[in-house]
Amino acid sequence: MAACTKLIHRYLKPFRRKDEENLSEARSLISSKLHAGIQGGETESGKEGYNNEK
Repeated sequence: MAACTKLIHRYLKPFRRKDEENLSEARSLISSKLHAGIQGGETESGKEGYNNEK
């Protein structure tokens, strides 16, 4: 759960001073990334993180 919170803060940080439309866009982006992770799909950032750890 801490990883989810960290992800949310990472993606919302650029949108903190933006209007509500951008905040909604950030939330939908987070939701789609989390959904892809739950479904076992690999996101680009997930691939990069895995490759960097090798």
